[in-house]
Amino acid sequence: MPPRIGRIRLANVKTLQLEAGEQAIYIGRGRAPNGMEHAHLANPFRVSDGYAQGEAAAAYLEHLRRQVRAHKPERATIMRLAQRLADGDRLVICCWCSPAPCHGEHILAAIRGYARRLGWTGR
Repeated sequence: MPPRIGRIRLANVKTLQLEAGEQAIYIGRGRAPNGMEHAHLANPFRVSDGYAQGEAAAAYLEHLRRQVRAHKPERATIMRLAQRLADGDRLVICCWCSPAPCHGEHILAAIRGYARRLGWTGR
């Protein structure tokens, strides 16, 4: 049997359509909708606090870097998701703002980066 190659993508909670074998991972604030797994990676920078959509997403990048470098819980979550991806899981990272600028883009990049270190060769 050939090895499973994991896949990962970003999707909007409102328009989510899972393909067979995909697992939805919620990264927004509050309770995870529709029984999704909650990754607890919400963006603390809110548009309602005066950030533009793109500014809030951009501010999250430095926040995530600080959390990962300091070995905060966010690092363990990113590493766990990277391991799942490297193991062949098909993950869909879900938030409310995608396809608009979204902090999920940074989460996706971090998961992919760590998964490559674990031998993942997907995209």
